[in-house]
Amino acid sequence: MKQKLQWKIVLLFFLLIISVMIIAGTFLLNSITMFYHRQFQDQMNREFNGQIGSSLSAAAGSLEQVRDITLAYSTSRLGINSNRNYYILSGDSAQVLASSSDSADDLEISANILSAMAGEVGDSVSIRSEYMDYAYPVKAGDKVQYIVYIKDLKQDVREILHSMFLVILQAMLVGSLIALVIGYFMSKTITVPIRNLTTKAGRMASGNFDSVMEVRGGDEISERTATFNVMAVKLQKTLK
Repeated sequence: MKQKLQWKIVLLFFLLIISVMIIAGTFLLNSITMFYHRQFQDQMNREFNGQIGSSLSAAAGSLEQVRDITLAYSTSRLGINSNRNYYILSGDSAQVLASSSDSADDLEISANILSAMAGEVGDSVSIRSEYMDYAYPVKAGDKVQYIVYIKDLKQDVREILHSMFLVILQAMLVGSLIALVIGYFMSKTITVPIRNLTTKAGRMASGNFDSVMEVRGGDEISERTATFNVMAVKLQKTLK
């Protein structure tokens, strides 16, 4: 019975530590994901609301100029690489007219592209989506002539999250071992006094009232031990 109680306490302490680490790890991973989404959104808004947007507006009637401006800023300002590509789309049908990607034919018409086709900047982001995107409408008068579309596959985010997950997993393994060790010694502070009380009760049942248990600390178990000692003395006097 003592062993069962001890391991129940160890298990409870272990589950408590693991639960806290899982919650903290989940919160950390979600925070990192949201940070990169906000960073992407802020970067695109900052660049397209600045010089890039002004240059595109001035060249709205020329596909070649729109493509050259986007290409000129693609690396230095927009961060175009193997995981982030730009697309020049037609404003009426979202047909791909130019792209930095080799697989432009299977481009998905996202909610941001639809917003740009309606004349609004498409800058919404979602952590559930498999990619981050941004759609900027290039207008000629009131008509959307072209759409500059940026699509990020979130590969960098996935690699960071994978690394963080491995770190959290390692921390959980180490924390589990520490929790088991600490839980074991903490449980002994509860089960040992209970075992002593049980032993003392057995001796009293056999008529031995002489032994007095040592009282340590000021917790509830120590109070019960002191009360048990007093009870043993009073029973001994009563029997005599």
